[in-house]
Amino acid sequence: MSTKAKPAMNIIGITGTLGAGKGTVVEYLTAAPHNYLHYSARSLLNEIIAKRKLNPGRDSMRVVANEMRAAKGPAALILALFEKADKVGKNAIIESVRTEGEVIALRNIGKPFTLLAVDANQRTRYDRAIGRGSSTDKISFEKFCEQERVEMSSKKAHEQNLGRCMAIADAKIMNDGTVEDLRAQVDKILAKTTAKVLRTQNATTIATAEASAKLSDKLSNFTNSSALMIAHERALETVRPDSLLRDPWARLLAGDKGPKLSEDFGKKCTLFGFPGWPEFHKQWTVVRTKFIDDHLVSLLGSGSGPRQFVNLGAGLDTRVLRLPCFRELDRAFEVDMQAVNEPKREILDALSAPKQCPQELVTANLTVEGSLTSGLAKAGFDSRKATVFLAEGLIMYLGAAANPFLRELSTLAAPSSTLILNFLEHDGFSKSELTALLEGAGWQGLQCNQYGDKVLNYKRFKAGFKPSRAFSFVVCTKQ
Repeated sequence: MSTKAKPAMNIIGITGTLGAGKGTVVEYLTAAPHNYLHYSARSLLNEIIAKRKLNPGRDSMRVVANEMRAAKGPAALILALFEKADKVGKNAIIESVRTEGEVIALRNIGKPFTLLAVDANQRTRYDRAIGRGSSTDKISFEKFCEQERVEMSSKKAHEQNLGRCMAIADAKIMNDGTVEDLRAQVDKILAKTTAKVLRTQNATTIATAEASAKLSDKLSNFTNSSALMIAHERALETVRPDSLLRDPWARLLAGDKGPKLSEDFGKKCTLFGFPGWPEFHKQWTVVRTKFIDDHLVSLLGSGSGPRQFVNLGAGLDTRVLRLPCFRELDRAFEVDMQAVNEPKREILDALSAPKQCPQELVTANLTVEGSLTSGLAKAGFDSRKATVFLAEGLIMYLGAAANPFLRELSTLAAPSSTLILNFLEHDGFSKSELTALLEGAGWQGLQCNQYGDKVLNYKRFKAGFKPSRAFSFVVCTKQ
């Protein structure tokens, strides 16, 4: 018996200026025959403002929203709305999108997403805002213009930047005419969006089947078994309704070995200090991936950050495929052993997935001094440019070569570069020794965290256990 495929969920994000007609667009799309469900940032913020007994108004809304973004990431507010929508699973409108970080997050959710910008003449918009009589809109035209100047631009990824959101929108509506004119523009955009959703759904079904067949043999002989395990654990997280990350390629990359490797590793929970918690490593994979992703979005999302990314011991990492913030990079360098890179090239070819930026696979033996420098130079790495260096699940396997490796990496890092380093602290490799080495090599602002502390947690660390120094990170910046 054949089963009809479940229709793809379509997400429309609404951005735009005050009084432009965003609410009118929402009313049209939520009515029959479109029947989209509406998830409003304004409503959520007003609930918080009321609970905190703040003065109602746009100033309080902006302050509360920026506090949420600063505390939980640039997309905290909008992702809270998406989580609600995703649980229902029907076509949804998220209104309104106000930061570039939110746009990047929504383009990375693994669902068809269209950002629609609505605008109109400023005086017309002011008259509309005053006419609707909301307590947040009872202001003078001068105050209206002043608030808009604040909201239209910001250099910080977590603060409102309507100008940037509108500039990168997928479609734009100028609402200076009648309601009928507005609806006609919406219908034209919706027709294109619906067609794109259907094409995406059909193409994904076909591509998944073809890629699965191509990858089967290649992954069965892949030498980096831990990469298969990590891919499987990313795949498990991707399908959760409360997912912290979405990796549409992870299930394919896990192959047949990934699930068994993950299950076997979970049986070592007592050895790692988590007796009775076999899910400890699955959740660690989620926590560390989310931690790194958040840092990368913060560093790269503004467009004014580092222009190069070096992933050391990259394995089957998919960030160059799944993180839209990588569009801001000139190039991403993924460094690993020849035994990993040769089959990896074939695996990436089989996936046929579009990359967010140019990707270079760099072969180097990280236990041999000079190999990293030579490999990167051949691949076109520019040591004069600020770079994000990521070493995830690597240096604990380098043994005595770990310190020389870190010193060599430090010589390659230009000023304003960032290092995100995952390490295992033990009696022979203490945090104090590591920080002394990094500070001596010119790194500053070291922030250290352990699995289970307030940062490396995301409500996935099981209560009753102490933070584990075996699963640690340090993030720092080169002077």
